[in-house]
Amino acid sequence: MLPDEILVVDNSSGDAEAQQVARDFGARYVMERIVGLSRARNRGLAESNCDVVAFLDDDCIPDARWLENLLIPFSDQSVAAVTGEVVRFSNEDLRFAENQSASEELRYVTRDTFRWFEIASFGGIGSGGNMAFRRATCQGMSLFDERLGRGAPFRIAEEN
Repeated sequence: MLPDEILVVDNSSGDAEAQQVARDFGARYVMERIVGLSRARNRGLAESNCDVVAFLDDDCIPDARWLENLLIPFSDQSVAAVTGEVVRFSNEDLRFAENQSASEELRYVTRDTFRWFEIASFGGIGSGGNMAFRRATCQGMSLFDERLGRGAPFRIAEEN
């Protein structure tokens, strides 16, 4: 499955090489000069024109069916957010990464999920390196807490 739009949000002081690579692969390059992953993610969400916005960190290698699997639960209009598994590889494992089969099990909650707030707020959903949100449910808000991570008062917890 091909995405409707690809955004690269550069959270540095600017990188001409990154901008060129983004263009070479048909991505739209966006700058977020204020340091912080949460700020960059909020910028990506604000800049996107898609109904569902999927996030993948720059240090992740997606499975060939990553986007397809991540979008399946959104066929249910009550689903607002979905995350997937993040498998960590050591340097030794990287050479075997192409032969690994990532789990297709996704975790998501709806307003009808028992204890949805606790699950979504205190763990059990997934990692920030692999997630998607229905944009309409997030409009007008800073979904990611900009007080967390690099460049912020609390230099931790952006991934949860």
